[in-house]
Amino acid sequence: IISHFHVIMNTISVESFVAGFAYGGMTVLVGQPFETLKTLAQVPTSTNPAAKPSLLQSARNLYNAGGFRAFYRGGVPLLMGGGLMRSAQFGVYSSVVKNLEHRYGPTEPNAYYFGCINPHVVVAGFFGGI
Repeated sequence: IISHFHVIMNTISVESFVAGFAYGGMTVLVGQPFETLKTLAQVPTSTNPAAKPSLLQSARNLYNAGGFRAFYRGGVPLLMGGGLMRSAQFGVYSSVVKNLEHRYGPTEPNAYYFGCINPHVVVAGFFGGI
């Protein structure tokens, strides 16, 4: 059991977890303003529920009301959640690929399914996505 634990610990890639966190955080940093604007565009105004401002007008109104920070209101939980989720996906994927290659050796191209699907990548992608 100790030797198996040692093999697993040697296959864990801290870099993959950090890269996944950076990726997840960046997707939230880029996408949060658009999500905020989309939500505002879906909410009817109280004076005339049928009339909705344009996306540009919504952005202008939001900026005038709260500045640049208003686009990221409520984004900290999303930032942490997105970072942690992608961190786990990248880290588990990388660790599973390394563990499979350590245990079974690298997959030779002639063993790929349909000539292009690496079975180690498929298995690692499955575990990374769980």
